Amino acid sequence: MKVNVIRSRMALKGITQGNLAKLLGISRNTMSSRMTGHSSFTLEEVRRLCEILEISDDEKRQIFLP
Repeated sequence: MKVNVIRSRMALKGITQGNLAKLLGISRNTMSSRMTGHSSFTLEEVRRLCEILEISDDEKRQIFLP
């Protein structure tokens, strides 16, 4: 996962990691674990994250697929 793309999109949208966690319905600790690669986003979390950050399907493939 290319977390730097997610972080830059968060910055552009003015969304903090804590805010994004709330919007996804997960805890801040869970969000941190996802962002550091210690655990994986669920498919529903990926869908919502891309919706919130306005990430296209092409970008989604580049971010989440190896």
